[in-house]
Amino acid sequence: MDTLTIDNPQLRTVMELSDEGHWFCRIVGKGGMIDQPVFKEPMWYDKLDESDSSLPADTRQMIQAIKRRIPEAQFIIGHETPPLLGSGEPPKPKRTFKLTIPWGKVAKTLAIAAGVAAAPFIFFQAVMILVVAIIPALFVVGALILGASLLLFDPVVICVLPDGTWVEVDSWLD
Repeated sequence: MDTLTIDNPQLRTVMELSDEGHWFCRIVGKGGMIDQPVFKEPMWYDKLDESDSSLPADTRQMIQAIKRRIPEAQFIIGHETPPLLGSGEPPKPKRTFKLTIPWGKVAKTLAIAAGVAAAPFIFFQAVMILVVAIIPALFVVGALILGASLLLFDPVVICVLPDGTWVEVDSWLD
């Protein structure tokens, strides 16, 4: 197995602390320090309030251990956003097309005649589709949405080193 060489002494310190404490950590990338909430697909990042009582005790210990060795490190928390919420930025306008059918009275008469002739068949088919396809599908979609809401929205705690490197130091299911 190849050995990874870490040239950044502060990053090396975080990695050594994670080894000593048997904590999971991974390098996320470079993002720099933040002053206000930032959206980076699919996460919202904000400064971590260390007095937040919802932080696990292990996370608090990890933060304190890192701060003792790297006092200038910033800690931020990231929350996943569901795909429907997105960044909160307004979507770009889509092109719309207007379709006009110049059939006039012929199309209207044919539609009424076909509707009257096919009404019993259409009603029966609609009831069957509702019973066989739509109702079970709604239960499945509801279960998927509930499951996704339980599994997707896990916060992550990021340690931002003075050189701008982001290191994920903890995550848990919320």
